[in-house]
Amino acid sequence: MQRTASINVRIDPTTRQRLDRLAEALNRPRSYIVESALAAYLEVNEWQIQAIRSAVAEADSPSAEWMDHDDVMAEWKAKLEDPLE
Repeated sequence: MQRTASINVRIDPTTRQRLDRLAEALNRPRSYIVESALAAYLEVNEWQIQAIRSAVAEADSPSAEWMDHDDVMAEWKAKLEDPLE
């Protein structure tokens, strides 16, 4: 049997009304909508934080290769001028 935990949050009345309307439209309890939204938010943000940490670790590694900003811009402009190259 899966256990649940309670949490109290304060939301503005307009958000509460929107939540209630959505819950009614989906014929689901308010807690289902909140939990679904929170799970989606956490999934996106946890992924993003992990990707940032990985990128920073890669950039900090001794094998990281760096390119001058002007060189990057020149390459980018050249590809815009001739995208098939």
